[in-house]
Amino acid sequence: MSSSKNIYCIGDTQIKKGVKNPLVPVAWDIINTLPLPDIVVHLGDHYDFPSLSAYDQGKISFHSARYIEDVNAGDLSFQEFWSIIQIGRIENPSWKCKFIYISGNHDFRRNKALDSGPSQFAGLLDLHKPDFTHWDKVMPFLKPYVVNGVAFVHYLANEFSGRAISTASAGIKARGMSFVAGHKQCLDYAEHESLSGKRIMGLIMGSCYFHQESYKGPQSNKHFRGVAYLRNVKNGEWEMEIRNLKTLDKKYR
Repeated sequence: MSSSKNIYCIGDTQIKKGVKNPLVPVAWDIINTLPLPDIVVHLGDHYDFPSLSAYDQGKISFHSARYIEDVNAGDLSFQEFWSIIQIGRIENPSWKCKFIYISGNHDFRRNKALDSGPSQFAGLLDLHKPDFTHWDKVMPFLKPYVVNGVAFVHYLANEFSGRAISTASAGIKARGMSFVAGHKQCLDYAEHESLSGKRIMGLIMGSCYFHQESYKGPQSNKHFRGVAYLRNVKNGEWEMEIRNLKTLDKKYR
């Protein structure tokens, strides 16, 4: 029978050139959280890839320089993250933690470009790949990572349309198991109790970044940004702590 796990969850970071790195305060928080997590899950969309945002739809031409900037920005953010995590490993040599990356739809823009883009860019895309070297496991887009009865996935897909299920409550009803997802910029939690008394939990937290997204306009950029620490994850249930990114930034600045 599996033992309970403490799982640290990071929302979508959406890194691109010129934005502040949210993974710096997050990394410091990870190595200062007690007990130290058994698993760290990044819920995806780290590489924002604005250079490819409309490329796969045929609306703009591919710009090689912008693509390289996108990859470099994401790689640098990860480098800063891992340099801090390494401090925690040195200070706590017995710390055993799995780091899991859940690929998101923004990360997947590169795959779409490889599949359907002009052939002359395939070599460039292969030459300049996102660096996931230090992650223990990188999950393919929309494939869940399941541990102790909880599915971690970028988003839950509607079985008929394939589109993202938009609320935690709807996700529980549609899939019938506990889950944690990113994708949607919000903090949405729900739980249902089955007839057997088992609690089925759902959490959506799709943003962990400082910057404003212009497409969301002045009324829709005040959503939650941050992380969640799930303690004692077992049989699809957990105890939850929510941590705001701005608070972490002030704490570790």
